[in-house]
Amino acid sequence: MDRAAADQTTAPSRGSFGARVEHDLRSLGMQSRDYFERMIQSLATAVARITGLTAEGKWDEAERALDEEWSSALAFRRGDVARLDGATLRSLFGAKAVHAATLVDAEAALDEARGKPNHAEALRKKAAALRG
Repeated sequence: MDRAAADQTTAPSRGSFGARVEHDLRSLGMQSRDYFERMIQSLATAVARITGLTAEGKWDEAERALDEEWSSALAFRRGDVARLDGATLRSLFGAKAVHAATLVDAEAALDEARGKPNHAEALRKKAAALRG
């Protein structure tokens, strides 16, 4: 069966544009929801780990966990975040800017625990800028 015939059998009739769009969105919505649920779960797990390591005073391990999450989830180096302003980061990350902001907040908490309140505050401002 060719592509056009397959589309006609799975999608609403072409005469019903609204129904067709609704069908397409519903199909996309399931895939997107699954993707975002996995991404949120991964972020929650990573932040819980980082927060736990910070609370235990295992700051080097917390930094490594931050680096791993930046790299694996966002394909970005944590050190590069310091070089860019919030608006630039927000445009780079797009829909993942909230994920990035959460990681920046985790790093701020780490710096606060290390006795670096000024750097922690700068990171919190960057996280707020990432959130828009």
